[in-house]
Amino acid sequence: MTRKEIICPEVAEQEFTRFCDRMDLEVKPENFDAAGLKVFNELKGTVLEAIRFGDVEINEKGCPAVRPSSTGITQPIVFQEWSYGAAEEADKYSKEGAFKKNRVMLSQLTGCEPYVFLKLNKRDTYNLTAILGIMQGESRPL
Repeated sequence: MTRKEIICPEVAEQEFTRFCDRMDLEVKPENFDAAGLKVFNELKGTVLEAIRFGDVEINEKGCPAVRPSSTGITQPIVFQEWSYGAAEEADKYSKEGAFKKNRVMLSQLTGCEPYVFLKLNKRDTYNLTAILGIMQGESRPL
């Protein structure tokens, strides 16, 4: 299936910048080492593609809203501003593995129940974890 681009790359880049500004994210290349910059660019590329094809919208508040293509999920999954409380809550699940920890973190940042993220397809999961990775300032893949 061929997907149709609905937003041009320049506008997608502007929307990405608006998201980063709203969330007060430091995403300047000089803030990353070489490995971190490579990962950031991969995550950013995923988000930009999702914006261009309508899978992610940056809402009027500057928050990313993922429009799931997965069956049974009808509402956008909207991120709120990063909080250390969300990170602290997710850290409680570190011993249970990265997937569980990411679900808890996503739940904390979106207000969705953790089980919702078990229903998502691969593309939806990539979009959500790319946004999460950018918000976390990770220097390694999720």
